[in-house]
Amino acid sequence: MSLVPTSRVELKNKSVMIDGVPHVIFSGEVQQYRLPASEWRDRLEKTAALGLNGIGVYAGWNFHSPEKGVYDFSSPDRDFGKFLDEAQRAGLMVLARLGPYVCNEWDLGGFPGWLLQEDPCDWRTSEPSHLQHSREWYREVNKQIAPRQIDNHGSVILYQVENEHWDGDKGLFDFLAQAAKDDGIRVPLISNGGGSAARCGTKSIVDGCDLYTNQYEQWRWRGYAQLADRLAGDAPLMVVEYAAASFVQWGEKQDKHSFPTASTEWMMTLTRMFLGEGANLVNHFVITAGITPVKYGSDHATTSYFEDAAISPWGGLSEKFYSVRLLAEAVGSVNPILAESRLLHGLWATDNGHVEGLARIGPRGTFVVTVNSRTQDEHFRILLPEGRIVPETGTITIPALSSQLFMVDIACGNDVKLVYSTAQVMKIWQNKKGLNVLVYGESGTAGHTVLSVDGKPVRVDFTCDDNVCVRRIPGAKPLNVYAASKRRAQRTWFVKAGAETVALFSTLDLVRPQVDGGEIRAEIQRAATLNIITDDVALDIPDVKLTTTTRPDGLTEQHATLPERGRVRAELGAATYRAEDYSWITQAPAKEAGWRPIESCAPDREVITNTGAYHYLTSFECSAELPETLEFLGISSAEVVVYLNGQKLGVFPDKRPNTYHELPGYCLCLPLKGVVRPGQNILAFTANVIGRHNTGRPIFAGLTQPIALYRTRREQALPAWEVSTFGQRRYTHSELSQPSAALLAEVAKRPWQKIDLAAPAEELAVGEWLDVRWYRTQVEIPASMQGRPLFLECSKLDDAWCYVNGKCIGRTRSQSSTTFDLSAYSREKSISVVIAARYFWATRTSLTTAPKFVSVDAVLPTTLQRRAGYGDIDITAQRSGFTPKLSSGAQAYWMQREVTVEIPAGIAAPLYVELDDQWKHHALIYWNGTAIGRYASVGPDRRFYIPSGLLKSQNRLAIFVEGHNADAAAGSVSVGAYSESVQLEIKIRK
Repeated sequence: MSLVPTSRVELKNKSVMIDGVPHVIFSGEVQQYRLPASEWRDRLEKTAALGLNGIGVYAGWNFHSPEKGVYDFSSPDRDFGKFLDEAQRAGLMVLARLGPYVCNEWDLGGFPGWLLQEDPCDWRTSEPSHLQHSREWYREVNKQIAPRQIDNHGSVILYQVENEHWDGDKGLFDFLAQAAKDDGIRVPLISNGGGSAARCGTKSIVDGCDLYTNQYEQWRWRGYAQLADRLAGDAPLMVVEYAAASFVQWGEKQDKHSFPTASTEWMMTLTRMFLGEGANLVNHFVITAGITPVKYGSDHATTSYFEDAAISPWGGLSEKFYSVRLLAEAVGSVNPILAESRLLHGLWATDNGHVEGLARIGPRGTFVVTVNSRTQDEHFRILLPEGRIVPETGTITIPALSSQLFMVDIACGNDVKLVYSTAQVMKIWQNKKGLNVLVYGESGTAGHTVLSVDGKPVRVDFTCDDNVCVRRIPGAKPLNVYAASKRRAQRTWFVKAGAETVALFSTLDLVRPQVDGGEIRAEIQRAATLNIITDDVALDIPDVKLTTTTRPDGLTEQHATLPERGRVRAELGAATYRAEDYSWITQAPAKEAGWRPIESCAPDREVITNTGAYHYLTSFECSAELPETLEFLGISSAEVVVYLNGQKLGVFPDKRPNTYHELPGYCLCLPLKGVVRPGQNILAFTANVIGRHNTGRPIFAGLTQPIALYRTRREQALPAWEVSTFGQRRYTHSELSQPSAALLAEVAKRPWQKIDLAAPAEELAVGEWLDVRWYRTQVEIPASMQGRPLFLECSKLDDAWCYVNGKCIGRTRSQSSTTFDLSAYSREKSISVVIAARYFWATRTSLTTAPKFVSVDAVLPTTLQRRAGYGDIDITAQRSGFTPKLSSGAQAYWMQREVTVEIPAGIAAPLYVELDDQWKHHALIYWNGTAIGRYASVGPDRRFYIPSGLLKSQNRLAIFVEGHNADAAAGSVSVGAYSESVQLEIKIRK
C-alpha cells in the first residue's frame, strides 16, 4: 500500500482503518535485536516476499541502555530507526512493541541490569519510582518512533504499551499511554493482555490478545477469542502473537518444541481459524527467527531462537514459508473485502459432521473456514448461511488434520464475482488481459471454479498440476483461471512489469520484492532445475541460456540448466591454544587488574548487572580449630566455581546449564578437610551468569546471603505458625519493604488460623495479583544458638518479606535463596517473626514445610573484591600467547584457528561453525572477535550461524572452553554452509 503523509489509522468498525479503508494486518514478528544490522534488509525482504503486509518488532530497553543514562540508538546493530526505515523500504507496516517489558526469552524480560540497583521495587506496576524510570525509556525510544509514524511518511501504524500484562494495572497503562502521547505518538495504542486493559478499567489503550493453543484443544480458544472480541468493542479482534514456530530450551532435543502449535499444517490451521473467527490483525510469532546475543539471553533459551520459523536464523526458507505464502497472497488480494466482513457467530457446519466451519459475511463477499480434526480425509459441501449449498454438484475433499479457506461471492469489480472454487484461491488480480484467478490443490486434483459475469454463471473445470493449466473466458470482460499444484503455487511469484502484475509460475525458491520498480532478484538452489511459466512475457537472465517454448494455451515455458559457479570453500588452519590465567585465585588483587571492593549480600546496592562471568576474592583467618564446612547460604542466577587456597572446592549447580527457576535450592555446601589451614586462607570463586529469567521482575545475580564457616550446623524446626487468608487489596513493594504502623495494625487485625507445618503442606489457593498471605509466630531462640550467626530457612517462596519484631529484615525474590539473616536478633530470647508471601503472577505463595532456625560458627567478612571475568573479554586478532599445544588439566582455555573462506560470485551461502558430539563443556564461540553463540553439552545447539557482515576472506575463529566441574576439554570443529543458492537477476522482455 502507499503510505502518504495524510494517512490516519483508527481502530473502529472491527477493523484497522487506514484513511477510512478497512485492513487486515497480516504480519509476522521480526526481532531487530536478534539480527545483526547486516541481516536486516535480507530478512525484511524475505518477510515481504511471504506476502505479509506488516511486522511486529520489540525494542529492548536493556539492549539500548547498557548503563544508567546511556542510550544507544546509533551504533550499527542498535540503530532501531534504521531498522524501521528498512521495513518501510520493503513495504511493511510496523506494529512497534516497546515494553518496557517484552518477555521474549530475553534477559530480565528487557529491563536493564542497572535498574536492579536503581529500582529494585515492583516492575510492571504503578509504583512511582518504576514509572519514573519507564518514562525515561519511553522518552528515548519514542524519538525513534514518532518521526516514523504513518502520518509522517513512515510505516508505524500501531504502538503496543507493555506486553502480556495478564492482570492489568490501570495506573501503569494510563501513565505509559500518556507518556507516549506526550512524546508525539499519534497512532492507536494497543496491548496484548487478552482483555486485561478493559478489566482493570483503563480507556487509554485497546486490548489485543496472544493465543497459544494446543493442537488437541483447537476449539477451546474460541470462547477466549470471542470474549476478547467483545472487550475490544468497536476495535478489531487482534491476535498480537500466536505460535507460528517454537524455540527449544537447554537440554531439549531439537525436535522437542516448547509450543505444541509448531507443525506447519497446525500453524496454518490456527491462522485460518483466527481469520475465520473475525480477527483483523494476526501476527505470526515469530515469522523470522534470529540469534540471541550471548549477553542478553534468558536463562532457559539457547542461542538459536525459533529455528523452525518460516525464515530460519540463517535466512533459510522452510516449508512454513511457502505455506504461509499461499494464504498471505490470498488475504492480500481480497484484503479490504475480508476486513469489512463480520463473523457470523456460531458454527456454520457442512453436510459432514466431522468437518467444522466458520463464516465471515460482508457486503462484498463471504469467507468460510473449514477444519478437519480427524486423522483421515473427509468429503463435504459447504452450507452457506442463506441456505445455499456449494458446490452444487460433487464434493470438496479436505485432508486429515488440516484447514481450508473458501471465498464465496467475492466482488471483483465490473460486475464480475468469484462465486466459489472447489480448489483453494491463492490470488485474484487484474491486468490488461482481464481478471485473473489462481487456484491450487494437491497434484492431480480435479476441480472447478464458478464465476459470475453480469449475473450469468460461468463454470471452469481444471486439474491442478505442476504444469499449470489456464482456462480463458473471452469477451468484453475476459477472465483467466490458472490452476496449479500446491507445490507450483508455493513458488509462483507476482512481479511488476511496468504497470502490470505478472505471475511467474516457477521453480524459483525466492523472488524478492521489487523496490522502486527495480530489477527482479531471484534465488534457486544450486542443483535445482530452472523452469518458469509465464503469460504474455519473455524473460532474460544474464549468463543463463534459456530455452523458450510457446504452448498451445498461450503460456510461455522457459527452462535452463544453470551454469556451474564454483563451490563454497572453508579451510581451517591448525588449532592453537592459550590457557586462561588462574593465578588470581591465590594472589592478592592488584588495582590495575580491575578489582574493586564491594559489599556482598546487599543486592539493592551491589549486584551483577550484566550477563557474563565475574571473579571474586576474599580472605579469612582460622585458628587451630579448623572449620569443616563452607556454605554459600544464597546463590542467585549464577553458576559458581569455588577455590580455596588455589584448590577447586566445588561447583554450583552440579549439572549445567540449567533453568534457574527450576532449581530445588540455592545453597552450596562444601567440605574443607585438607584444604583449609590455620592462619590466612584465600577464597576465590567465579560467578557465571548465562542470563536471568524473563518474568520482568527484579532477579539479582550473585550472593544474596553470607558465606558460612562451621564445624557444627545447628538446626531447629519451627512448625507452629498462624496464617492469614489473602486480602482484598494490592500490596506494593514500598509498603512491604518499609511497613508503616498502619500496615502492621492492619495485618494484626486479620483473621488468623493456627497451622502445623511439621508435615508437608499443600500449596494453598492464590489470591489476586500483588496480594499477600501472612504468616506469623512468636518463637524462642534456643540457648545454643543465642549470640551466634542465626538464619531462618524457609521452603520455596518466590516473592516474600521477613519481619522480626516489626522490622523488615530482608526479601526473597524469584530465583533467590529463601534464607533470611536473623543474626542481629540472635541475642534475644524470644522474637516475633512475620512472613509476607505475595502472589505475583503465578508464584509460590505458601509455606509447604516448616521453616527452621539455623546457626553456624561464623560468617565470612562481607567485603569482597570483584572484577569482570572471561565472559566480558572478547577475543580479537591482537590477542597473543597462543601455542600449538596445551597441557592437560586446564580450568579454561582459548582455542584459536584461522579460517579461509571463498564464496563464488553469485552464490548465497550462509555459513556456520559446527561443534561435534565430543564437546562436553560450556563454550563461547567468537568469529572475528564477535561472539556468535553459546554452547552447552546438553544441547541442542551445535551449529552457530556466522552473520554475513562478519565474513572476510581470512577469518579468525576463537572458542573459549570452560570446564566448570571438570577439566576443560574440546572436540572437533568445522565450518560449512547451510545451503548454496544461485542468485539471479531476471529482466522482463515484452
